[in-house]
Formats: sequence, C-alpha cells, structure tokens
Amino acid sequence: MTASPTSLKNIPVVPKSIKKSVLVSWIAMFVIALVSTIYYFIAQPELPIFYSLAQRKDQIVQKEYLFLFPTISLLMNLLHFQIIKVLKKYSSLMLKLFVFTTAFLQIIFLLSLLRIVMITI
Repeated sequence: MTASPTSLKNIPVVPKSIKKSVLVSWIAMFVIALVSTIYYFIAQPELPIFYSLAQRKDQIVQKEYLFLFPTISLLMNLLHFQIIKVLKKYSSLMLKLFVFTTAFLQIIFLLSLLRIVMITI
C-alpha cells in the first residue's frame, strides 16, 4: 500500500520541544480574531486604536481598523512558521528562541487589543 500525497505521513510534524510555544501562538491568533470579530459588532463607530499618539484627532479611527489585529497576527504566524521550517534544519536553540519569540509577540498583540477594548468599554 503506497501513501497518497495527502496522507498524514507527509504533514510536517512540529518538534516536541516547541509544541507548547507553537500552540500558544496559534491560540493567541485565534483569540485575537475572535475578540476582534465580537467586539466589532458592539463597538462604537470610532475607536482610539492609536491611543499613544499625542493629538486626540490622530488617535481615533473607524472600527474597521480592528481587523488589522487578526490580519497582522495571521501574517506574522505564517511568515514566522515559514522561517521556522528553514531554522529546523540548522539549530534547535535558534528554533526554540524564534518560536518562543513568535508566541511572545502574539501575546503582546493580544494584550494590545484587549487594552483597546477595555479603554472603550
């Protein structure tokens, strides 16, 4: 019996040493998407997404900008996991550090989104 191209044997397996960080990264990305989508329907028309800017008028944007968070999060995960495929061949320490950094960035991104939600509630 030969394996078909779509069999489970051909799917790249994540090394055990980085599984937790990879899982945290993807879960954070899905939570970002979920929070953004839910909050979009209950948010006011304009939100202070750029709340750290000095001028008040520059802080306020349309609520559609909420979808920047899941979009950037997804693109970051996809790009980082393409880089991880290459790093897997070279150094396990570099791989662990890069995956940990990816998960950490996703958590920081999630916290930024939650801060914006909490400011506007």
